[in-house]
Amino acid sequence: MAKPRRRGDVPTTRRKDGRLVAVIGWTDELDRTQRTYIYGRTQAEVNDKHAAIVRRLADGMTATDSPGRLDTFASAWLKSTLPASDRKMSTKTLYASLTRSHILGSDLGTMPLRSVKPRHVEAWVTGLRSKGLRPSTVRQIYTVLRAILDTAVRDDLLARNPAAALTRPKVEKHEAAYLVPDQIRTLLAAAEGSRYAALFALLVNTGLRRGEALALHWTDIDLEDRVLRVRGTLSRVDGNLVVTTTKTERSRRSVPLSPAAVEILRGVRARQGRNSQDLWIGIMRLADHLLIRGPCRRVVR
Repeated sequence: MAKPRRRGDVPTTRRKDGRLVAVIGWTDELDRTQRTYIYGRTQAEVNDKHAAIVRRLADGMTATDSPGRLDTFASAWLKSTLPASDRKMSTKTLYASLTRSHILGSDLGTMPLRSVKPRHVEAWVTGLRSKGLRPSTVRQIYTVLRAILDTAVRDDLLARNPAAALTRPKVEKHEAAYLVPDQIRTLLAAAEGSRYAALFALLVNTGLRRGEALALHWTDIDLEDRVLRVRGTLSRVDGNLVVTTTKTERSRRSVPLSPAAVEILRGVRARQGRNSQDLWIGIMRLADHLLIRGPCRRVVR
């Protein structure tokens, strides 16, 4: 015999399989009437699920998480949210590439958004590691997935981000590789007389990154006050060399120039004349070689 319904219980009917079912009606953002069915083994289970849906609707969300596939949403994210973000162009290009290579077409990508649980994300991360990807790459891919799911939460397609329940993949810190004095002398001696000579000497005397040095213009340099200002960096985006903002705010900085650095720059200026705005004549051709790290490695190996 069915138990009498208590005050406050959600009205239900019993299915042939023994489960209870209730229905809740709501209006979507297009002012259309929708129905969501709630199933449970007990009245208490149905009551709890009903209360959770009522809270979602009160917060302006849909009654349930989206049944749409993760990869479908990720494809839309690539076309709208990612381009509209304030990330650097090189970062957008990287995120798009990682999404296409590791999220679209993956087993995780074929899952409905509402079915993705932390354990599924965890298994996906484990699969990335098993492919032999570097820890830093795994961390980047996870960061992209988390950003995609954050957008789904923002758009009320998910109540919470399942990737956020995981600890971000760790990357062990390693001491950065650097040239020892003997290698620096070998590098400068080998570059002497070449188109790389002045640039390499400037890098040695200022500690600038290659992209930062290649992005310099004469307007960034004050030889009288012996200082240069790092405002951007040259990088490759979609196969093209472009000057973008520095990676972090701290990278935008003023760098004091030593007497040796001033002498190097005065020599470059004298050879160019005063009409040039570019510090490096033929910068694109020069950068094509330098950004692939070829010349330095050949010299110091």
